Amino acid sequence: MALLPDISVLTTWLTLYAPVVTVVYFILWAIYARTLHPLSNIPGPFWPSISRTWLMWHHHKGDIEIVERVLHEKYGPILRIAPDEVVVADPKYIPQIYPIQKPLQKTDWYAPWRPQGLNSQPDLFTQTNEKAHSAYRKIVGGVYPFSSIAKNEPGMDAVLNLFMERLGGFADSKDAFDFGLWLEMYSFDNVGVALFGQAFGFLEDSIDYRDYIRSVHLAMPFLTLLTVTPYYIRPFLLLVAVCIPRLLKAVLAIEDIKKNAIIETKSAMDRSLEVTGKRPDLLSQLLAIVQEKGEKVNYSHKEITSDMWVGIMAGADSTSITMRSVFYFLMKNAEKLIKVRAEIDAAFKNGTLSSPVQYNQAASLPYLNAVVKETTRLFPAFSVSQPRYAPSQGIELCGKHIPAGYSIGLNPAVIQHDKGVFGADALEFQPERWLDSEERTRAMDKAILGWGAGTRTCVGRPLALTQIYKVAAEVLHRFTFEMAHDQPWKTHNASFNVQTGVICKLKRRSGEQEVVVCTITSKLPKNGVEFLHINVFKDPPLYYTSEICLQQKVRHYCPSVLRKSSFVRLEPFKIRREMLLPVTSTTGAHLILTAESIDLMQTHAKRIWESYRSSATPRAINPPPFRTLSALFCTLSAPPPRTLSAQTCEQELHQDQKQKWHLPTSTPAPYYRNILRVERKMRDLIDPSIKALTFRVDSEQWQTLRTEGEEIRRKYGIPPPS
Repeated sequence: MALLPDISVLTTWLTLYAPVVTVVYFILWAIYARTLHPLSNIPGPFWPSISRTWLMWHHHKGDIEIVERVLHEKYGPILRIAPDEVVVADPKYIPQIYPIQKPLQKTDWYAPWRPQGLNSQPDLFTQTNEKAHSAYRKIVGGVYPFSSIAKNEPGMDAVLNLFMERLGGFADSKDAFDFGLWLEMYSFDNVGVALFGQAFGFLEDSIDYRDYIRSVHLAMPFLTLLTVTPYYIRPFLLLVAVCIPRLLKAVLAIEDIKKNAIIETKSAMDRSLEVTGKRPDLLSQLLAIVQEKGEKVNYSHKEITSDMWVGIMAGADSTSITMRSVFYFLMKNAEKLIKVRAEIDAAFKNGTLSSPVQYNQAASLPYLNAVVKETTRLFPAFSVSQPRYAPSQGIELCGKHIPAGYSIGLNPAVIQHDKGVFGADALEFQPERWLDSEERTRAMDKAILGWGAGTRTCVGRPLALTQIYKVAAEVLHRFTFEMAHDQPWKTHNASFNVQTGVICKLKRRSGEQEVVVCTITSKLPKNGVEFLHINVFKDPPLYYTSEICLQQKVRHYCPSVLRKSSFVRLEPFKIRREMLLPVTSTTGAHLILTAESIDLMQTHAKRIWESYRSSATPRAINPPPFRTLSALFCTLSAPPPRTLSAQTCEQELHQDQKQKWHLPTSTPAPYYRNILRVERKMRDLIDPSIKALTFRVDSEQWQTLRTEGEEIRRKYGIPPPS
């Protein structure tokens, strides 16, 4: 009972005096922070100088780079953005804050980025100890350069072809679509190829695979908020997040990414065990390091999983930001678009570029290179400061002394707009600035911070640039595009400055036409089964096969889909009316005859034939008859034949159709009529191109094709053209 008065007094004191004490404390703190604090001589607004809540708020809003630019205009090149943190807007201080020799230590800003629960040592990005970082980079640095990424380019070519096909679908439908979202899906599939040896399946299934995009976009704002939150408040913020649905979703998204990174890594490890060292993907190369010297250098499967987490979190989101920016700035600057497209078209015409575009080809184009560099300058994907602690002796920045232990940094989205380096038009999209004198170009290169600086440059840069150059050249050559509305994009800076609202409409350019050739052959008549061969010809690329909507129509009827080289083969299936009707009708709908397709076939006939011939499957008793293309080549040994009318074609087909295709006498009439329609469209496709072929091939190519055409005709018993 004696304790009750004491408790009552304490309660009364807290109720009456605690608020007063708190207010007095903050008043005294504010006076100290503005007058006596070691950073009190650094200019800046009042609130940032006394509390980090200002910095937290603008990181939450996603506009920190915009606010910093405005404040630098008002206060000058050095700015206090928190009681203990300073940012600089002058690019000349990059070597001092991010030096190669004796690098400054990273702050605890990096701690929230470290994947929790993996029990691994910090990765290259989150490692704050410079000696440990240097040792780690020596272990894994060899798997990230351009030479290593180039080994994965064939897999990235397949992703690029599929992406072009998806864009072609949007062009044909004439519907507006979220171009920015599809660029991110394209990038994620490339990350899958580079990291794990196969695409995730974003483009294949037109979905957000494992909700990666959703999860990353939920996680990044919360992680960014944690980076600028005082370390002693972070645990409390995590507890509060449980009670706030939006923050809880972000926390759960972080866990989902970690869980999926573990699943993806384990699955890819299982695939790689027997071929470690032979596959070019990064995971296989890292596994080889573990097997060869893992214990010696303290690198294990846990570190691999951590590296894969970083790749999934940062690899696609950052790259897609730059790709969106490339196309957005070109749409907003028509004269630049015309100029870069003319350069790309000329490169395709003279053979500098081929399809699918290779990185080293595209990167050699001066104006395209200038467009990419200007894009990364004007809108860097990573648009926040990456702070360092001032060294023990302090550091002089913009005439101000920063004592040891305080945070200093530069924001790429601020310094890369510096008019002293980039000119009075630094806020404008001007690729031509990168075509100026070599001296000026070197000076501008030194002021670029978007890829990092010093010892901490981005190891993902080769993978990102490979994707950017390939897709930029391919899309610009194939399609015209425009915004579907007049509104500017919206951005939200959550470390990665993500844009939304890049809603576009595409049109195929005159040289981009699709021709689908479908042959249905019966090779196993005893079992009454059919093979369906789907071959897609485009300009560009000259030739590839893919799972177009035709294949998607029949996918759910077939037990499996197998790929063989550059060729899609469906497992044998029994003739069923409900299946073949949509197949043939879709085929007919996609057989397009244009002058461009004629030029394609007559210019690259030999290459098309070789690709088509390579698709023969060993399961077939005999190679497919190649009715369409073999007929095309056989005509090379004689003058142009007569043009078969639809009626004549159908009469000829009627005589031998059932014998040719081994169709049972009970074949449904609708199926038979569809077969005739497909064959008729094939004939209509071939005859005009025969005339073009006879007049446009040079003598050497003519002789080669004529010889091969005669061999094909003899081999398959095809009569000479009349």
